[in-house]
Amino acid sequence: MDQPKFYTTEEYLLLQNSMQPNYSLVKGLSNHIIQKAMKEALLQFPPDQDLLPEKDSQKEGFVSLFLALHDIHFPKDRDSYLQARKKDSPLMNFISFWLD
Repeated sequence: MDQPKFYTTEEYLLLQNSMQPNYSLVKGLSNHIIQKAMKEALLQFPPDQDLLPEKDSQKEGFVSLFLALHDIHFPKDRDSYLQARKKDSPLMNFISFWLD
């Protein structure tokens, strides 16, 4: 069972001003565990690897694959989250290809 986390006033204020992911969970997993795993996975991901050449991404207004993955799980604001989830982005096409 997950123990509750107690936050200092400063930590709590930081959390209030940020978007927090809400994952579908199964018994034994917590949001915190998945967040930790995602942070670790992103550390292993090469930030310069992308699905499209940079000039094409810029032309279409897509963010890099690394930034899209990061901003889906840890967005700094609503706009960065929406940009990462852009329907016709390479990341969304890649995900829908593997889920179909």
